[in-house]
Amino acid sequence: MSGHVHEEHTFSALVGADGEVHCAEVLQRVHVFIDHEIDGASADTIRRHLSDCEPCLDQFDVAEAVKQLVHRCCSGEQAPDALRRKVLQVLGEETEGRGA
Repeated sequence: MSGHVHEEHTFSALVGADGEVHCAEVLQRVHVFIDHEIDGASADTIRRHLSDCEPCLDQFDVAEAVKQLVHRCCSGEQAPDALRRKVLQVLGEETEGRGA
């Protein structure tokens, strides 16, 4: 899981006002779930929902398959060295500008 979890990806944001976990809430967060960018309680809640809800599981499977396909098709691509150096230079200048 990433070190930073946005509030909209937390357990409290996942559970509706009625205390139920709704499909729309799960599907809204399926990509952050796949990317492991969600807190543990929310991940557990989504796993339980997916195990009980076949339509959401189908949507999850599609999203996961698309991510794997993109990874497979694009994993060999690298930015040209000149572009990589320029990006690193700009990032370094930005960091220096903040006093870090």
